[in-house]
Formats: sequence, structure tokens, C-alpha cells
Amino acid sequence: MAPPFAKLALGSVLLLQVAFVMGNSRCLDDNCESCNARKGTPCYKCQEGYVLKEDLGNSYCACEDPACNLCTTNGTCTQCFVGYGLDEEQSCQPCSDSNCSWCGADYQTCTECAMGFSLVDDKCEACPEGCTACNGTQCTECGYGYSLQEGECVACEDKNCRTCADPTTCDECAPSYGDVNGECKQCTDPVCLTCDGKASVCTECRGNRYVAVDGKCVITSEARRR
Repeated sequence: MAPPFAKLALGSVLLLQVAFVMGNSRCLDDNCESCNARKGTPCYKCQEGYVLKEDLGNSYCACEDPACNLCTTNGTCTQCFVGYGLDEEQSCQPCSDSNCSWCGADYQTCTECAMGFSLVDDKCEACPEGCTACNGTQCTECGYGYSLQEGECVACEDKNCRTCADPTTCDECAPSYGDVNGECKQCTDPVCLTCDGKASVCTECRGNRYVAVDGKCVITSEARRR
């Protein structure tokens, strides 16, 4: 007598290879409705409110709204991606203020501005020159080439200085420049990233092809032979 499984129709055999249970815990993607039962992936069908997508050969379930980051099982969006906020219909819309980076609960109300802007009366206002972060007109962080002085970003006196404790004291020179007698001088070697003490003495080279040996940039393969 043939064993019971021998009588299974082809369609039934295929069902053994597919998990098809709402909220199936065997699928690696919690939002997947049917998947390979043995491996839990790939996903063949998503739950309601989600769509099946592929990235680098991997399938996954994403919210129907491409700007939505998190959504419920019925497809209602609860959180949008950065730069988007929810409208009255729970759909993601771009933040009404183009300089706003976060307006999650309401696309018309900004809660966090992009770098270089400050939230003033629910609007993103540009920070003063040289500021990367500010509270209104008071700078809290400065960009390269500036020093924070009592809420104001003051330019370093040395134009080739990257960071300075105060306008006259350089802490770090810009790339391809080095501290030579208290001034940022351009390194002699064009592939030199940093030089110290003398412009001709390189301490770090650009990229992986070169390495600093005895103050000079040499090709890595040559350095190994030395």
C-alpha cells in the first residue's frame, strides 16, 4: 500500500514548501504572508498594506507609501522617512519647510531643522555665517576654518587652518598643509596629506597607494621592499 504522502496532488506538495499563515513567525520578515517554509526567505507575498520589493536579490515587504518608514498591518503609515511628515489622511508628504529635516507627526510643523539652520517660531532660519549649529542667532558649533567665541563663529586668521582654538591659534591645518613654525604651509609633495615641522617632511600620504617613509611618500609596493 502506498504511503499517504504519495497520494498528495502536485499543488499540495508545493504548499508544503510555502508557509502561508497570517503573521507567520516562520518568515524572517514579520510583514511577509507567505515564504519558503524551510528557510523563512525569500518572501513570496506580503501582508495587506505592504508591497513586495527586491534589493540586491533579496525580497522584503515595504509600506505601500514609498516615503513611509513604519506602517500598521492594514497599511496605515505611522512614521515617515526623514524629510517627510504625515498629513490628515496618514500619508507622507514632504515637510512644508524645505530646510526642515524632521516633521514626523505633521508635515506642516517642523521639529528639527537641517544642519546650518535653527528652529525659530516653527520655521527654519539660517544660522549666522560659519555656524553648523545654532540656537537662534547664537552659534553652538562652527564649521572648518572658524572658532567658536562667545556664541559667534570667528574665522581663523590663517586661511589654511582647518580648526583653531581661537582666531590666532591653529589646532589643525587643512589637508595638504602642515604646521611649519606656527603657520600652515602647503606640503611640498603633491600626494602628501599632512606634513609637520617642515613642508618637505610628509607624515601621512593620500589614499592606499602611497605610504610615508622617512618623510617621503613612496608607492606601497616599494615600501615593502625597503
